[in-house]
Amino acid sequence: MTAITKDMSRGGICVVCPKRIVPGSTVGLSLSLILGDNSFSESLELSARVVWCTPIAQVHQVGAVFTGLTREKAGFLEMFLRFLQQEVLVTGPGEPPTLARSPFDTGDEET
Repeated sequence: MTAITKDMSRGGICVVCPKRIVPGSTVGLSLSLILGDNSFSESLELSARVVWCTPIAQVHQVGAVFTGLTREKAGFLEMFLRFLQQEVLVTGPGEPPTLARSPFDTGDEET
């Protein structure tokens, strides 16, 4: 089933999808960034537990918390989030992406 992301953080995700998903269910997610017309990033495979599901018109809004994040997957998720905040600059073929120097709220409460 294809869903559209409404919000995403280091801890979870909110999506809009065509079908109801029972709260408490574990779901597999395959997240891809839309980079342009028919151009997508590699998929990030994550697992999540559905916390809530609300019908809205003809669709359902679903909130889920990520589960079983390894250090590696958490790093990839962080890169996805930075890209969504436009902190990753996409460079030419063969060149690695570069992190921008703008502030980014990672959710850490260090002061």
